[in-house]
Amino acid sequence: MAHLLLILISLLGLSAHLKADNEIIKPVLWSSSSGTPNEELTLACNISEKQDASQLSWWKNDKRKGSGRYLKIKIRKPSDVGSYICKKNDELLSRTTVYFWKVDRNNNTVQPNLEQDNDSQNYLKCRAKNHSGMFTCFWKLKSFDSKYHLKFKITVIKGNIACEEPVEMEPGKYSVSCTKNNSCPSTEEYIQTELSLEVFYGYLYEIYYRSFFIKDILQPDTSECEIDEHGILTWKPPTTWNTPHTYFPLTYEIKIVHNNRERLLCEHAAQLQHGGTLSCSTSQFHSGKFYVRSRDRYKTNSFWSEWSDPCRFLKQSNKENAKAEQCKCKRTEAGN
Repeated sequence: MAHLLLILISLLGLSAHLKADNEIIKPVLWSSSSGTPNEELTLACNISEKQDASQLSWWKNDKRKGSGRYLKIKIRKPSDVGSYICKKNDELLSRTTVYFWKVDRNNNTVQPNLEQDNDSQNYLKCRAKNHSGMFTCFWKLKSFDSKYHLKFKITVIKGNIACEEPVEMEPGKYSVSCTKNNSCPSTEEYIQTELSLEVFYGYLYEIYYRSFFIKDILQPDTSECEIDEHGILTWKPPTTWNTPHTYFPLTYEIKIVHNNRERLLCEHAAQLQHGGTLSCSTSQFHSGKFYVRSRDRYKTNSFWSEWSDPCRFLKQSNKENAKAEQCKCKRTEAGN
């Protein structure tokens, strides 16, 4: 499929006279169907017009590419991009880095190096533990070679948001933590948060966008649960969930895993929405392991929490304020 290649120019001023580095990005469109660039790129050395340019030279990969204040290059193949250095004798004056970005005609990245999130089909997976306005976004590279320079840049496009620097969670997997300023958990959202993630990998450039309401990326932390000797299963909302719980209610699912071959989902709609207890026979509890997970009750398109650790058994009964309800289960396929 024909696609376009967008060349990005990054100019990094390295002159000893400069107190700060400058970065300029200039898009140039290239159609790979013809293999010929639509225009030449003109690179400028970082000196003033009054300075003598007769001793200026341009280099790439230790090979001389030209002389003078300006250098014209043509982008015919990936090896044409890279780092171009302007020197005066042995003095480094500036470095211009050329990146390329494969896009389709809608400016979407072609052959992306990020994996899609299975739940949302987005390349940037974002989750919030509660309504407070704090959230974390994750992304994962399909492939990575440590010999290539890797850099990420997060930009807030819409919303009063502050983000920290991206961090590596494990090889190839990264995250960034953000906070919505002046957020009020009980206030309805009317403006979506919109972020962009720029990826610089070697001389490859990609950009991804993500927009959402906090309420749509909710995923509570795991709940704690326990079973007493009388067969009363009790669970609590996650400690990180907003209070009061009557104003920020959760709905729950209870899963039974038996012999690692089948799963049973306990469902009791009223109790699982309002509750903290459920009653089953003691023998039924001991025939398998029980797990609990939760989700915002009013946002059915938000995300379920991870399943809890197996509900632990108590040696002594603690039925204070417990409401015993009949445990109703239905069999589902093992993969559900």
